[in-house]
Amino acid sequence: MLIMWRLFLGIGIGGDYPLSAIITSEFANTKNRGGLMAAVFAMQGFGILTGSIISLIVLSIFKSEIENPVTSIQYIDVSWRLLIGFGAIPGVVAIYFRLTIPESPRYTMDVKGNT
Repeated sequence: MLIMWRLFLGIGIGGDYPLSAIITSEFANTKNRGGLMAAVFAMQGFGILTGSIISLIVLSIFKSEIENPVTSIQYIDVSWRLLIGFGAIPGVVAIYFRLTIPESPRYTMDVKGNT
């Protein structure tokens, strides 16, 4: 199941990264466009760093229970579930913003004919 959902996640993220760059370049003015494009791609690194920090926090909370051979399996399972749950939060936020983002001015003007 984990492999299947990771594949699904990879397809979604693979489509979202280029889309983020395109949306940023369409809505940014020429003065700020370069900085905003750099920020879009820098957020990937910040996300990886944040995920690692959250993993360390969760593991440090359950450290004594994980080191106990009697309860280790139970708390490792709880740790994995928490980490996967925390990882779903940015995805839900991204889906919300993708569904509510306005159409670009160029699309509205050219395709819909609404100037």
